[in-house]
Amino acid sequence: MPVFHQLPGPSDEEVAGILEAVAQAVISELRAHRYLTEVMDVNLINNAYDAVFAREERWVKVVIDDRPHDLEIRVVDSGVGLTPALLERAFQPFFTTKDVGKGTGLGLSISKSIIEAHHGEISFDRAAPTTTVVVRLPKRQPRE
Repeated sequence: MPVFHQLPGPSDEEVAGILEAVAQAVISELRAHRYLTEVMDVNLINNAYDAVFAREERWVKVVIDDRPHDLEIRVVDSGVGLTPALLERAFQPFFTTKDVGKGTGLGLSISKSIIEAHHGEISFDRAAPTTTVVVRLPKRQPRE
């Protein structure tokens, strides 16, 4: 019959301290991800709003599709979309179609960086009848 020796483990207080430290690290990471995704959302929604502000028919909507492995977020507005030439440059830093003083040209490039840092994708739906930005974010992040 095998003999097992129990080694002294950490005390309840030490276990509680370890669990608290892990919980704080997770909460801190979630807050960082939440902040970054909020920045992305604000940039995309502000761009949509600015694009339709002067139009007679103006609306912006956000459609979220909770898919099995990712979330698809569509920011749709009543704009007519972008020309192929503009689509090619849309995610470049400092590129803007806004008047001088109205934008920095960083919103889409920052959003793209945030999305890619979260292993997601951003694109324009070229087949949509109105301007549509599509973001796909995986529900689970790969472990580093």
